[in-house]
Amino acid sequence: MGKMNKYVFKPYSEIFPKLFEAEKKRITAAIGTTAVIEHIGSTAVPGLGGKGIIDIAIAVAEENLEKISKQLQDLGYEFRLTFSTPDRLYFIIYLPDPEEEKRRYHIHLTYPENNEWKELIGFRDYLRHHSEELQEYAELKKQAALEANHEGDRYRKLKQPIFEKIRSLTNQPTLETVPTPTGPHRIGTIKYDLEDIYRKDLKFPNGRLIPIQIYFPMEKGAHVPCAKIFEDRAAIGSFEPLKVKVHSQIADLSRLTGDRNPIILLNHASSVAMTDYTFIAEDLSSHGYVVVAIQHDLQADDAGPLFWEGSSFSRNAKVIDNILYVFEWLKLTQTTLFIGKIDLKRIGLIGHSLGANSLLLWANRTLNSFYKDTRPALLSRIDQEGVKECMILMETTRFSYPLNDRYPLFFLLAEERETYQRKTGCYDQITGSGHKVRYYKGSTHISFMDHGFISPPILINPDEPYFNGTLEERKAFFDEIRRDIRDFLKYHLGLTPNFSSH
Repeated sequence: MGKMNKYVFKPYSEIFPKLFEAEKKRITAAIGTTAVIEHIGSTAVPGLGGKGIIDIAIAVAEENLEKISKQLQDLGYEFRLTFSTPDRLYFIIYLPDPEEEKRRYHIHLTYPENNEWKELIGFRDYLRHHSEELQEYAELKKQAALEANHEGDRYRKLKQPIFEKIRSLTNQPTLETVPTPTGPHRIGTIKYDLEDIYRKDLKFPNGRLIPIQIYFPMEKGAHVPCAKIFEDRAAIGSFEPLKVKVHSQIADLSRLTGDRNPIILLNHASSVAMTDYTFIAEDLSSHGYVVVAIQHDLQADDAGPLFWEGSSFSRNAKVIDNILYVFEWLKLTQTTLFIGKIDLKRIGLIGHSLGANSLLLWANRTLNSFYKDTRPALLSRIDQEGVKECMILMETTRFSYPLNDRYPLFFLLAEERETYQRKTGCYDQITGSGHKVRYYKGSTHISFMDHGFISPPILINPDEPYFNGTLEERKAFFDEIRRDIRDFLKYHLGLTPNFSSH
């Protein structure tokens, strides 16, 4: 009997991600939750196909490599020195399988800063989003499997040209800090945990927990990189790849400078953290705004019934309730914590995705159903003289656009929406109602966060890249979006008379 050829080509199977998730759970139980565990290789790319091996990449702190290596070996994995490098350790195991007698699993153990880690994740993500190269790679793998004649070196050599081509295309550099603020003021930041005593339940017996992080202008001076503060109680926890430098330092509100500073309420997208919008918060604070980022989704929140998914207003109502409570708290503390230096008659509301949808639901109201007698403004009515309030809506996805201009609205949208909205007349409807709108080239739904600027190798949504463009185009996008936000706020909060529409 001839020697069996181990270099075969098998079609992609939907069982692959299920096998990965099962093994990931087993590995996590053994080495802990601080490790980042990713499915890579051909079985991680729908439609690719290959040898059917489940390849797993694990990133841990560099100083923990030796400890995790031992734990993996205790779990049954065999360490292979031949295929390892100084910064990436390689392991193999054969496990029982529902489709085959046994299936091979590989582990590539490294640390997040290592270029090999970035290449492994980047290669996978590129193939997931570029069907032409995916098909080219799949055809070459099929041919290599036929011609290799069970020779490993020949199999790898036949694949090398397309492998190098894709690797070069994924070599987009990441950045180690969020964009530098453009204003003259240094930035302080401080966190508070608010409790809404009017919303008590089993999880929050003292009242709904509302974490907030405040960014505020201090004395003028150079912007110095600082360690980022995370909100670990967010639904997704802290996202390791975003552990980069920022420009806000922990400081007491007694250092707040200026007089009658406008307030900006910043509202995040679904399941992410309020700290994922540092590029907006810091830039605005450097120009004299006090920015209050609100954490709406918490790990402690109960998951809603399945029939709620994609259609429930309950989360939007939660966002609105949180905003209302934060406003009441600002009123109570404006002369104490804020030393009378904030102006609650000038408020801008910024939201992304879930946050923007909630603001849009609010803007669509025809009655003052969210109004409280104790609240003189937010949002403004005709009997609230001197109040200036506006909304900035980044990547709204759910509600129709209001046909009134009760509140000044600015829609910041990804490029992919423009063709459809112009073709269907939606764009004309938005602008005809008096609202501003701009589409940003290369942007995606998730571009409007720190993730888009940093462009880490790990995606929150594997089906969506952070930005479709070069490094320079990415930088230009963030310069444009910050400038557009500043101009709109200045015009509508009464700071300057020369805002120009786009």
